[in-house]
Amino acid sequence: MKCEQFMDRFLALDNEEAMGFFMRRHLRSCVRCRRETGALTAAMDELLGFPGRFNEADVADRVMARIGAVEYTYDRRVSLSNWIGVGLVILVSMFLLPFSDSLIWLRGFFGGYIDLPYGIVMGLLVSIYMTVFAATNMDLLKTRVRARHLEKS
Repeated sequence: MKCEQFMDRFLALDNEEAMGFFMRRHLRSCVRCRRETGALTAAMDELLGFPGRFNEADVADRVMARIGAVEYTYDRRVSLSNWIGVGLVILVSMFLLPFSDSLIWLRGFFGGYIDLPYGIVMGLLVSIYMTVFAATNMDLLKTRVRARHLEKS
């Protein structure tokens, strides 16, 4: 067992749940993990033994109240140049793939019957790509459509 895997499992233990055989074996053989688990256990014991400062129910209620009060909006955007770049890669690959050795081999193996599935797969790929682009950039698309509508009127 690796140290990282051990620490993940150790931190997942709940209410002083017993460690499994492989975890105990790793703990006996690894000085670093033994030191870290000892420090974590000592810190937790100190927190639990601190009079009036730490009560699990009080802390949980306060933390959950603060988490509920936070209004977080996911605001990560992918730049348009990245979208255009990926779209160009898809289009170029659609035009260059018929000349690749793989598709030539597939045509030799399946005959001309590979062209229809190839067209369907590429059409689905472009459709899915455009749908994801439109869904993630809805605000931008709305402002552009409104601007064009106002230009025409």
